[in-house]
Amino acid sequence: MSAAKDPVKPSSRKPTLPSASETKVAASNATKKSAAPKASKKPPTDNPKQITLTPEERYRMIAVAAYYRAETRGFIGGDPAQDWADAEAEVERLIGK
Repeated sequence: MSAAKDPVKPSSRKPTLPSASETKVAASNATKKSAAPKASKKPPTDNPKQITLTPEERYRMIAVAAYYRAETRGFIGGDPAQDWADAEAEVERLIGK
C-alpha cells in the first residue's frame, strides 16, 4: 500500500517590494561602486605625439607591416629582411621615435 502525499501548499505570505527610499539608496550605492577610478597623471614627455609600446606590441606591429609589404607584391620576389627593415622604419615613424 502506498501512502497518499499531501500536495505542497504555497506560502500564505506575499513577497514585499522594497520601498522607494530603499530603491534610491541601492541605486546610489551602485553608482558609487561602478565609478571609474581617477587616472593617474603621467609625467610630460618631450614629444607629445610619441606612443609608448611594449616590446611585444612593437614586434607585432613590425611583423604585420612586413607581412603586408610582402602581400602587396604577391609574395613573389623581394627580400624578407628588407621588408622587415622597411616595416621597422615605418613603425618607428608612426609611433614618433
